[in-house]
Amino acid sequence: MILSLYAKNCDICNEKPAKFVCPKCGRYLCEEHYNKRREVCSACVEALCDVCRTALATSRCVLCGRKVCHNCAIELDEVRRVCYNCFTTYGTDVRKDLKFSGLLGV
Repeated sequence: MILSLYAKNCDICNEKPAKFVCPKCGRYLCEEHYNKRREVCSACVEALCDVCRTALATSRCVLCGRKVCHNCAIELDEVRRVCYNCFTTYGTDVRKDLKFSGLLGV
């Protein structure tokens, strides 16, 4: 969203006047910190899920290390997740392989 009044400074640099509002997090942004192609702020670009690139990531895949959102990962236990790409590659043996390698402490 483009701001009609430029009274507020950018929430990231706090120097330049804000011209945009990030639809994901609500930060006020200058042109430098707004990614026009993705229509989000530079902080949200860094926090986006590496699989879908639309939702904010909530954890990392224990196999490949990619940032994943809740919808793009399978929960192995309360804290560990595997992305759907790794689950597809390694199949249903993911839990067994992680136990064997010591990554899953069960």
